[in-house]
Amino acid sequence: MKHLKRLRPAEEERILEAIFDGLSILRSKQGLVWIGEEIKKLGKHPPIEDRVSRALYRCLHQARSNLQKFGRDLMGELYWQMPIQPNPNVSSEEHEDNIPDFSWQIFENAVTLAEQSKLDLTLSVYFHLECKRLGSRIPSGSLNQKYVQKGIVRFVSDGHRYGQHTQSGAMIAYLEDMTCKEILRAVNAAIEQAQQTLPPQTKISLLSLSQDGWQTKSTSRLSHRLERSFPKSPFTLWHFWLDLRECYPRKYTKLSD
Repeated sequence: MKHLKRLRPAEEERILEAIFDGLSILRSKQGLVWIGEEIKKLGKHPPIEDRVSRALYRCLHQARSNLQKFGRDLMGELYWQMPIQPNPNVSSEEHEDNIPDFSWQIFENAVTLAEQSKLDLTLSVYFHLECKRLGSRIPSGSLNQKYVQKGIVRFVSDGHRYGQHTQSGAMIAYLEDMTCKEILRAVNAAIEQAQQTLPPQTKISLLSLSQDGWQTKSTSRLSHRLERSFPKSPFTLWHFWLDLRECYPRKYTKLSD
């Protein structure tokens, strides 16, 4: 199946704007209340990563509503923990079993359904977001290594194919402790380690911080380039690291996938 288009620059810009605004809402007094509400719902050891992401879901919808007020809406829908959608023209594929934390479906409104059928095109692309915790090691594992192994690598792995048919995607990190510089060193070391296990044609460059620098009690932005065996490649992976240090107890140590 051919795919109709790349994610247009204006669409990508609005998605990134909505992510940043949504994270700002999550770090606000109201957002922290929503995080607390989610944590209380699942007993003594909830998967904190999923609970924070569920609170973020509310914030992203509010951020999108704010964009709409300024005429900057996105032609699409945001989904939380939706399986990767299959290609209807082929048998099932391995990566369909995977579930990114968020999928932002962007519609192509310039082509009719009849044209879609005739040209064998899809009418939408999916911008995928994966969310992970960052900070010092917890009893059940290393958060910083997991950020790479079960986060970044999913955007280059044939078995996951996050962000397939788009030129970019995003990782969201919930920073729990350690300094940002310490975490960046740890994550880049994990990237170098992961690179040794990947096929030669698959490459993950080291993360670099944006010109805005590190942001305390806010969101720091980073990015890097990926090369992968499936379209589109090269691929830009944006990173949004939200400072949530001391915003909830780290006693919730269960890791989610």
